[in-house]
Amino acid sequence: MKFLFDLFPVILFFIAFKVSGIYVATGVAIAATFAQIGWLLARGRKVDTMLWGSLAIIVVFGGATLFVLSDRVMLSGKLALAAAVLLVADFLLPVPLMAVYAITLVYL
Repeated sequence: MKFLFDLFPVILFFIAFKVSGIYVATGVAIAATFAQIGWLLARGRKVDTMLWGSLAIIVVFGGATLFVLSDRVMLSGKLALAAAVLLVADFLLPVPLMAVYAITLVYL
């Protein structure tokens, strides 16, 4: 059941995308994730860190999608934002990200 609860925004996103397009689907995904967190908080349950992270990613990148409303600018802007996040993370983390990635591959 938790699996379906976790996939709730994704399922709604794909349904809305098929019916109305990318911009409506993006808004639905953002609203569904906020609804998930609201539901958990209203029931007095702990919100997982992964759900908070998902909300942050969906709001930032989904908000960029809704703000720009142009596929060409949206794609280049998201790539630049992702590169900036990785660059900042590389300076803030004590271990370089590529080292973490390489170690993960070795142990898989």
